[in-house]
Amino acid sequence: MFTIRSFGQRRHCETAATLHGALASEYRGRSVAVQFRTPRGLKRSVFVDVTEDGLIVESYGERRAVDFEQCVAY
Repeated sequence: MFTIRSFGQRRHCETAATLHGALASEYRGRSVAVQFRTPRGLKRSVFVDVTEDGLIVESYGERRAVDFEQCVAY
């Protein structure tokens, strides 16, 4: 499960596909944090920017596109 955090508001998404859909439709033009647990049980946070086009990119670093399917794989 994923949790979108934005200025004290939380939204839970069960799958990476529903997460991507929620980010692309409801969070365009905003920066948010996405939290999830790795297969080893560690809690991880990824800070992302959602562009006006609905593209989800890293907020910091190389600003690469984020694939949440791969994020939960390790």
